[in-house]
Amino acid sequence: MGYPAVLGAEVISYRDLALDLLVFPDGRQVVLDEDEFAALPLDARTRTQARRALATLQRHFAEGENLDWMTCAP
Repeated sequence: MGYPAVLGAEVISYRDLALDLLVFPDGRQVVLDEDEFAALPLDARTRTQARRALATLQRHFAEGENLDWMTCAP
């Protein structure tokens, strides 16, 4: 199921699963903080879901899909 963000009246909170994907303008990708992810006390299902989500995101970037929906800009 994962850990969806919780939206409050004045606060948005979330549980950081430590995996970060850095994508450079030339398309190179680097996964950051895998050591922190490995150290988190996660059950196998959550760990698997996080890895799958990361793989999906990597594939979207690699295929050059339009990811404008991910921006925070108005």
